[in-house]
Order: sequence, then structure tokens, then C-alpha cells
Amino acid sequence: MPCSNCNSMSLRKSIELAPQVEKVREISEAMVADVAAVSDDPNLLFRINIGLTEALTNSIVHGCKTPSESVSLIYQINKDDHIFHIHDPGTGPTEGQLTDPKVDDDLLSDHHRGQVIIHWAADEVSYSASENGFDLILLFRSRDE
Repeated sequence: MPCSNCNSMSLRKSIELAPQVEKVREISEAMVADVAAVSDDPNLLFRINIGLTEALTNSIVHGCKTPSESVSLIYQINKDDHIFHIHDPGTGPTEGQLTDPKVDDDLLSDHHRGQVIIHWAADEVSYSASENGFDLILLFRSRDE
């Protein structure tokens, strides 16, 4: 499901990902390699890797309920903006988890850290949910000072 307002962007890569968490690292690293072809900012590359890893993991774990479902990932560039559109068949997190993510009091808990990390890593986060699933759009750009 491509980004509806992304017509002027350059498509770099599109991937359908089976619901296998063990494949997330490989996909995230492949996306970072694609970004590295146009940017040598190590901070940007790190943020994309960690943000995508969290977002894809969430989409697989929470968005795919059966082995036949999949997650789609589209990477596009608009000038210096690196845009990743992730679609899964799930309903997505609650509104509060998306707009004001917080880490549980137990810092070793494996719940709710992903949204905090995604919001830290990406420069902009947008999302929408429909009967077709959940869409997450992450925009990354260099944070050169």
C-alpha cells in the first residue's frame, strides 16, 4: 500500500516481508545499505537501522496474526528525506501509545519500548489505521549540527 502523497518521490526499494522476526535484522541492514549509497551520515544510518528494526518487529509481532500475512516496506527518497512506509494487516497500537509513548516502570520489560525508540529515531512519524490494516510512515533526515 504505497504512500498516497509520495508521487514526487523516488522509489528506492519495495519489500514484502513474511512474519518472521529473524528476518528483520537482514531487512533493516539492507535498507541501511541502500541509504548509505546516497548518505554517509553515520548517525542517520544508525537511527534508520534501529527505527526500522523496532517498527518491523512490531509489525510482525503485533500486526501479523497468521503465517500467511505479511508486512510491506517501501523506501522512498524526496531530496534529503528518507521515507519508509510500513504496512501490516493489524489494527496498530492504541492512540496513546502512538502520540505519547512511554516506557514501562520496569525498564527490563519488553513492552512499549518500541514506540519510544521509533519516535526517538525518526524525525517524523505518521500513521493511519483502516479495515485494511495499519500504516506507519517514518521520515528520517540528517541531523547535522
